[in-house]
Amino acid sequence: MAEAKDGEAKDAPDAKGGKSKLLIILIAVAVVLGAGGGVAYFTGVLGGAGEAEAAKPPAAHGQKKKDGHGKQAGAHGEPAAHGEEEGAGSVAPLDPFVVNLADEGTQRYLKVTMKLEFLGAQPPPHFSGKQAQIRDLVLTLLSSKSVGDVRTVEGKAQLRDEIIARVNRVLADDAVKAVYFAEFIVQ
Repeated sequence: MAEAKDGEAKDAPDAKGGKSKLLIILIAVAVVLGAGGGVAYFTGVLGGAGEAEAAKPPAAHGQKKKDGHGKQAGAHGEPAAHGEEEGAGSVAPLDPFVVNLADEGTQRYLKVTMKLEFLGAQPPPHFSGKQAQIRDLVLTLLSSKSVGDVRTVEGKAQLRDEIIARVNRVLADDAVKAVYFAEFIVQ
């Protein structure tokens, strides 16, 4: 019986050695496949380089294209956003606005942080003196809106246009070129 136990003892190390060799081979194959996949991704074979190109700002792609109407278009052919048609003017931030929305039967809030872009290299000289009137008109406008008015892209575009019109009315000229929402939270 001692011999049978010795025979079993000889088989056990060979089985453990075979399992460890198989494990090492599997790990090596996984490392090689992972490295190959990473190289393929970053060289563009799997689309990684294309995503990096798409993430570049439009200026990195060269000049802007014209759309079918003669207006400048963005990098992907969409119409240029406010302020992209000409050189950028000066930009002035406004303090954040927090208002109750005009929804019936429920309390909904809107928090907006925005920046105004002016046509000139500097904001109009009377801009800082008109801050109270600008804030009042923007607050009144924002609080007259419902969630349905501001949740869509079209609603936000219309809101931008209305803000530009009101601020330009306060400044008594067409000084504001664009409105940029830095924060837009509906709750």
